Amino acid sequence: MKKKVLGILTVISMVVSMTACAGGGDASTTTAKTQAKTEAASQKTESEGKETQPSTTAAAQSSATGGGTLTIPEDVEMLIANRAKGAPDEVLAFYDSWSAKEMKDGKKPGEGFTVAVGTGDLYNDTALFGFWGTVKYLEEMGCNVIYNVGPGSYAPENAQVFENFVAQNPDAIMWQFANSQLLGSGIEKAGQRNIPVFGLDNALSGPSVIGEVTSDNFEIGRIAANYIVNKTSGEAKGVEVFATGHRGIEIRHTMWDLITKEHPGIEEISEIPWTSPDVLTSTRDRMDAVLEANPDPGSIRFVHANYDLPGMACADAIEAAGRQDEMFVIGIDGDREAMQRIAAGSCFEATVSQDFMLMAFTISHQIVDHLNGKEVPRFLYCPPTLVTKDNVAEVYKFKYGEDL
Repeated sequence: MKKKVLGILTVISMVVSMTACAGGGDASTTTAKTQAKTEAASQKTESEGKETQPSTTAAAQSSATGGGTLTIPEDVEMLIANRAKGAPDEVLAFYDSWSAKEMKDGKKPGEGFTVAVGTGDLYNDTALFGFWGTVKYLEEMGCNVIYNVGPGSYAPENAQVFENFVAQNPDAIMWQFANSQLLGSGIEKAGQRNIPVFGLDNALSGPSVIGEVTSDNFEIGRIAANYIVNKTSGEAKGVEVFATGHRGIEIRHTMWDLITKEHPGIEEISEIPWTSPDVLTSTRDRMDAVLEANPDPGSIRFVHANYDLPGMACADAIEAAGRQDEMFVIGIDGDREAMQRIAAGSCFEATVSQDFMLMAFTISHQIVDHLNGKEVPRFLYCPPTLVTKDNVAEVYKFKYGEDL
């Protein structure tokens, strides 16, 4: 485990040390922003000032004006607070190295800055940790945080939520899970006001986009595809669960196509798309149909799900049909329930885990560094970890701070 974690820190440290990344932040942005804020404040129209009512979910109470009381699930808040406890020495050193930069002349580096943090929804552990982790880490560094949760990861209404952030003229905006097609006009408007934009697990473009942090999705796709190839000795029929819209998932799909072309004995008999926000029901119904159309034992050997939630829906369908001994499911993310299923011996037997808490920690410091005039890299990639029954207890303990 220590070697894997060390690999994460090595890659991140190498990228952080780069000073010539394409599109990297320029210290002049902060200076221009100060002047632009004054000008923009007087230019806001009444319509720009109007805001949609922030959404409230069981997991989050959004704040449209900043300074609001956060409503974070207790277990998530606990994990954020205790993130480094019990961690390998390399991880602890990494956190400490950032923390040493947090206080300067008795002042926190984020004091005086307002940062807007948004996401489409909080539907799984990765979304929860990425969003709330960023909010809390920014607050710990002294930032005032504006935050909001939209109606769905790729719902068109998110564009309005983003533009509402722009209208409030923060010092920076961070958005989790989106693409430039969805937020394009908002990103352009942010650029017009010299508001730097940061992304967590996104695919954003534009001169105002300063930095993004995500997993290495090429590596995720390679790990998942090779697991299936090795598990089946390169001879099996199966299903891919995939939908477009998320750049990372599209990259994983591309890697799947490339690797299976090298192994013609791996045959994809069906591709199941999911529909957001009703991912579980839509995927379950489609997997039921695939199972019904392929009733013979051995007709399906694997399900390759491009993230855990629809993968677990497929596992539910498989187990309800009594066919769990015929096939296995591999997912991506490393959600708690997914790991619990792996530990219990479910047909959902593997996942490729992403560390969204570390990504949140990293993007928060990247934002504050930029606001303090430091140059930051345009992209940061965090390596993933394959989780099977052999290492699930260890990874779960580190990631979620508790025993299985």
